[in-house]
Amino acid sequence: MKGSARLWAAACVAALCATAAMAVLLRSRAATLQAKRARVAADAGRACVVPDAVPLRPLPDADNPPVILWGVGGVRLWVDDQPAFSDPEHPKHYKVGEHTLFAEAAGAEPLKTRFRLDAFEPALFHALHQPGIGVSVVRLGAVCTSCPEAQSPVSLAYERAEASPAALMADAASALRRDEWSRAAARLRGVPSSSRGGADFHRLAAAVYADSLASAKARAELEAIPATASADLARLLKQLDGLSKSEEARRAQVVRQRWNKVTERFQALIERFSAQAPGPTVAASHELKKLSSLFDAAETQAATIQEERLLGSAEKTLLSVVVEVRAAKPDDCDFQASVVATLFQ
Repeated sequence: MKGSARLWAAACVAALCATAAMAVLLRSRAATLQAKRARVAADAGRACVVPDAVPLRPLPDADNPPVILWGVGGVRLWVDDQPAFSDPEHPKHYKVGEHTLFAEAAGAEPLKTRFRLDAFEPALFHALHQPGIGVSVVRLGAVCTSCPEAQSPVSLAYERAEASPAALMADAASALRRDEWSRAAARLRGVPSSSRGGADFHRLAAAVYADSLASAKARAELEAIPATASADLARLLKQLDGLSKSEEARRAQVVRQRWNKVTERFQALIERFSAQAPGPTVAASHELKKLSSLFDAAETQAATIQEERLLGSAEKTLLSVVVEVRAAKPDDCDFQASVVATLFQ
């Protein structure tokens, strides 16, 4: 929806990639360590069940955004094969990543689509069943992953067509139920300007723009629908705006909570195991001190995206120390268990 949200998603991806890179190192060493531990455990007549890889990101589900799910006209919604309804006043939070949405109404062609939710990015799905149009869904804040990617900006500029406006819009709605936004756009271009002022056209145009990632144009089309003809959509858009503001504040709090937990884990680890890996722990301590100064400066400036990048670097630093400490006694199952327990105490 907003450029900052896209930058935020990119920052999260970058942080996760950095952590994943260190996880690869951990797994490569773990393969050898696991074989050694298995031999020792076999000799001792017991199994060493300490995990080779451990997740180090605190509050793993805090990224999950709120999602408004609203059906009108007898529409029933399903998310990931589960009945779904999410009140805008108390919306449910869904996991970051891909999901499946299914919308159905009695006697109507159903709609099925896949979408992606990004961290702290609230989403709205408004489903409506109308005579002559059928089931339609407008999404904001969620990316259609089952839709073809737009190769250029989508235009709905008028092009003469033989079919009636009602038939063109019905065909467009049918195409959108199969994520064929390009075909829907072609049908809507045939609707003359005299028939473009109604809620049906604005709604279908918004769906085309949203599916092709032109979210600003999608929002403009929805705002052009009078509140009395919006089937609750005008109210839901205001609720979505409120959620966007609250999520911005919440993500800043989560980043600080995660930072505090990562530094606490780091401190506990080096206090107990610095003797096993003195060189790496000293170097990591200097690095974390530098990162802490940068993090405090970013927090003062309310630069949340920069804070997230620094958090990713801190997680990478912590993971490197975990690898070095665990490598000090690869055959000692009790030692391995103690290291992992220290991280999560």
